[in-house]
Amino acid sequence: MRKNNYEIREISNNVLPFIFHKYQRCYKREFRSNWHEDLELLQCTEGSGFIRYDSEQLAFTPGRLIVVNTNVMHNVGSTGNVICRCLIIDNSFFAANGIPISNLYFQEIITDSRLLALMEAIAESYDHLDSQDYR
Repeated sequence: MRKNNYEIREISNNVLPFIFHKYQRCYKREFRSNWHEDLELLQCTEGSGFIRYDSEQLAFTPGRLIVVNTNVMHNVGSTGNVICRCLIIDNSFFAANGIPISNLYFQEIITDSRLLALMEAIAESYDHLDSQDYR
């Protein structure tokens, strides 16, 4: 039986209100199921797998972007190998901008090429970040 975790995210940087993992690998297994209050974007960059999203299983293939809404049980898995990007946006960002994130629900599967291009731009920009830039 898989254990489920409630994750409390602590974002230590007040200038960048997010956590970004450019390269997460899941190889022939599933990450532990979890849920949290922050919005999360997962983008498959290589391989293929699946995302368990509450009671659904969504295909996770290159270019596919999944929005994990607040408080949704989820995990990533693969019978082979899947590499993905993960952007977790702290709720403080939404609050500071007057966005009631706890009252919003986003479509899970995003196919908009503009959002995919933005995720690519974030990944490229992240490569050039220097901690001196945002102290």
